[in-house]
Amino acid sequence: VYGENFTTSQADMLKIVASRILEKHLDKVEAAAEGTYFISLTDYTDIPKEQRPVYYRAMSTCNISGRQVSIGTTFNKQAKISEIAKLIEICGEQSGAVMVEGEVVCPKSLSGSKKKSAQKSIDFFAK
Repeated sequence: VYGENFTTSQADMLKIVASRILEKHLDKVEAAAEGTYFISLTDYTDIPKEQRPVYYRAMSTCNISGRQVSIGTTFNKQAKISEIAKLIEICGEQSGAVMVEGEVVCPKSLSGSKKKSAQKSIDFFAK
């Protein structure tokens, strides 16, 4: 993420990527919360898991410019990649700004043309 490499769990990866991108694009925090399933401006920490929306039953939080942001982590690998791609698109990041396991995570490599559907099976988290 922005030249730093991390080896971590998928849940921590979502938090790291989201926080680093949002810290750089403070004007896009609301748009990111509206445009993705994994970012919420609601702090779910004190709400029992069973009362939270499904995506936030497993979650982490981060502070973005004094605002508590919940990062939902209840997604499979491909959904996590897709959500990161949405965030990159919302924030207007250039292709290559975020890579997972050496693969560029960008909306064009994940979006829906039939020609590119084979790319959806790439395992970005292979060890």
